[in-house]
Amino acid sequence: MPLEHRPHFRLAGAASLESQAFFNETGDLPCHFPNSQNLSLDELVIFWQDQNKLVLYELYRGQEKPHNVHPKYIGRTSFDQDNWTLRLHNVQIKDKGSYQCFIHYKGPQGLVPIHQMSSDLSVLGM
Repeated sequence: MPLEHRPHFRLAGAASLESQAFFNETGDLPCHFPNSQNLSLDELVIFWQDQNKLVLYELYRGQEKPHNVHPKYIGRTSFDQDNWTLRLHNVQIKDKGSYQCFIHYKGPQGLVPIHQMSSDLSVLGM
């Protein structure tokens, strides 16, 4: 691909957001990806991990990759692609902590990191 036609990226997002969820309910872990270049999910690798680097969810070029997800998160997440938000279901007290979203562009030269966002999740009692 000629250089002038290659997508140009700048790693964006380093902020940390505060998020709250009630015990046994669903918590949102936003990524706030602006997608100014209108990239399709087929061009991206998106994943969330917790503060221990355990993967909660991975979307590889539009396809979910459950085999990369840590067992404690299997069946507990769903991706809201309209809002670039991961929903963590059945939130437990031990889910309190920091989470990171990573978005990479999958191009001919491999993966290029283009976005990163942190969320600090607090768990509230009923």
